[in-house]
Amino acid sequence: MLLIVSCSSQKIQIQLQVFKPYCGGAKPTAIQAEGTLYASAGMQLDLSCVDKNNTRRVKQIYLDDNGLWKGALREGQYTIKQADKSLSLTALKAKYHLNDTLNYKYIGDKKLDQWTKETDFVFSVVASDTLRKSFILKEKCFVGLNPCFEYKGPKPR
Repeated sequence: MLLIVSCSSQKIQIQLQVFKPYCGGAKPTAIQAEGTLYASAGMQLDLSCVDKNNTRRVKQIYLDDNGLWKGALREGQYTIKQADKSLSLTALKAKYHLNDTLNYKYIGDKKLDQWTKETDFVFSVVASDTLRKSFILKEKCFVGLNPCFEYKGPKPR
């Protein structure tokens, strides 16, 4: 159970970056093999907590061009989920639809439903806390952040 322990607010920044792994092809340089990080510009997230009355509060936040959100949060435990996780399965399938059935396979309703229920990040805010919380979302090779499909095609050489 998540619980807010105080009414005081703390100014905070949330930063979200996306990690893109090196997925093969030509022999990578040492830097390429490490993958790359980029800002999750414009991403929409659901920030939620459970207050002292056991009421779940959800706030949608939007990240700026640098993958940052700035605001004030009360002390307590928070969860972050990609806003797409609140979409219906039908809406997710429409948003992330791929026509390539040769190289990609739909993961199935059960796995997709499980993904919608998973929390991406959990963090706490306390009075003596740091002002910035940083998180990294990991892409999968050949599908990126598309939750509906997995790659089944040939691996690059």
